[in-house]
Amino acid sequence: MRGCRCRAGFTRSLVTLCGIARVEWPGRQFLLETGVALHLAGGETARLAAAEQGRCVVAEVLFEGGRPAEYATYLNSNYGTGFPAANQKELAACLRTFARRAKRDGAREGGGGKEGAARLAFRWFLMTHRNARKRRDNLGGFLKGGREELARVASEHGFSLAVLAQHFGCSPSHLASQLQHVWQQPAAALLREARWDCALRLMETTGLHLRDIAEKCSYASVPAFHAAFKKRFGLSPGAFRAQPAPARTAVSAMKCKRPQRSGQQATPAPVRVPVATTPAPVTESASATSMTRITSPAVVPEAPYYHFDGGEVDYPFKKPFRLAIQTISNAMQWGLTLEGSGVFEVGGHHITVGPGMAIMFPQPINATWVSLDEKPWHRVWIKMRGAWAIQTMERFIEQHGWLVSIPLRSKPVALARKWVSFWHQESGRLSFDGCEAAFEWFLSWRDLVESGRVTPLAAPNMRQFSSRQFFRQIKSITSYAREVGYSRSHLSRKLKYQWTETPQPGTFLRRQKLAEAALDLRTTSLSVEEIARRAHYAHTSTFIHAFSREHGASPLQYRLHAQRQQ
Repeated sequence: MRGCRCRAGFTRSLVTLCGIARVEWPGRQFLLETGVALHLAGGETARLAAAEQGRCVVAEVLFEGGRPAEYATYLNSNYGTGFPAANQKELAACLRTFARRAKRDGAREGGGGKEGAARLAFRWFLMTHRNARKRRDNLGGFLKGGREELARVASEHGFSLAVLAQHFGCSPSHLASQLQHVWQQPAAALLREARWDCALRLMETTGLHLRDIAEKCSYASVPAFHAAFKKRFGLSPGAFRAQPAPARTAVSAMKCKRPQRSGQQATPAPVRVPVATTPAPVTESASATSMTRITSPAVVPEAPYYHFDGGEVDYPFKKPFRLAIQTISNAMQWGLTLEGSGVFEVGGHHITVGPGMAIMFPQPINATWVSLDEKPWHRVWIKMRGAWAIQTMERFIEQHGWLVSIPLRSKPVALARKWVSFWHQESGRLSFDGCEAAFEWFLSWRDLVESGRVTPLAAPNMRQFSSRQFFRQIKSITSYAREVGYSRSHLSRKLKYQWTETPQPGTFLRRQKLAEAALDLRTTSLSVEEIARRAHYAHTSTFIHAFSREHGASPLQYRLHAQRQQ
């Protein structure tokens, strides 16, 4: 066994290429199986050893900077201590690329190759994240899985009903009732049998020490596991392993009561999960002469994503387009005029934006777009959501300001025009391809800024005109009217003008909050109580009643149905 400590400021990734490695921290340990990755933030100490006899190869990659540490922390907290890295072919190719990059950069004076290293590091974490998300279980998939799937998922969560329920974002009682309905067996007995399935599989197929098997099956000590095993199967673990393979299989088949799925499962009543028809803000991608409605609120990732939305349009605004009541989430917008011109009015400033001029501003913001004489205005825009995207763009803005002139034939313009349609199509969900494309756009923008071909232009600090996020933070129409400087009656008239099918403002606000709650149920594992709090409901029961009336299903029924459809 060897000890190793990652230097402060570095994040360390370990992945087993063959065999099983044991990784130990003070007070805990983890079995790193083949193809499974483990991320350690800077400063963490761990000891490595082969967990079974034979060859064991572990690859180690070091990353410098704060973003890898953030990504590692996020993955560990959301997907467990270890998660699948990739298939062997993809993993080997990625590690060879890392080795070539390290060798080439090491031969250069000063290290060099920062852009390539940044791209490799991001793709490594994105690759492991993509594979972890593919295998992350939702409740519907877990219930439909077989006995092996039940044992695998339960082992990752300590065979604890409470921990499993937290993972799936439901109450323990709901999970217990669902398990009993599907398997026709009490949840406690089912998890007990899954525990023995896991123990038998490890003893039959690996050479792991009993200490590691006991740890994997959530036993406090080897004697406790030994006693429980002998009581259950009538022989000690050592005697079980000493038998030939056919005899071991016969013992496990006779002694272990395998849980069986119900042969005649009651078909659950269909849950009505309609497409949300909540009136939504008119976006840049909408027609200038007609109002629009979206199927769901935009995804606002609270994770290490670069989440973009965007569009390319050439129509003018027939009337002033007020941004104060257009955005439902915090964002940073980048807009470039390709042909024609428009006027951006903010805080008494009138900024005319012509060809080659890119303007950036935070959203929500108390500002207005005006088209000049209703002439065609060709423009491309990107809306950046999520903390990482906003923070990255803010760093660039600190260098060159909120308004710049750039070459129309530059790479950021080409990438924006290539990807905006895809980003817009994927705006309702978290897309790894869209995230990688957004990262590429940021790299191209950085290159353009550092090349000196970006000319800063005079513009005010847009931050001073930003308003708070609407649906997540505004509790009432009255408070929002006060925020944007309107009377309640004037804001109500504005809302009815922008959304022709909007009912009373209070009803509009309630429907948008319930639409965002539905989004949380589909894309997060937050509890119903937390989602009710985020939607500004004082009591969970009131939220459940309102949600059921709006969507035709309770929050948990809605989440389960959405997971089954996925």
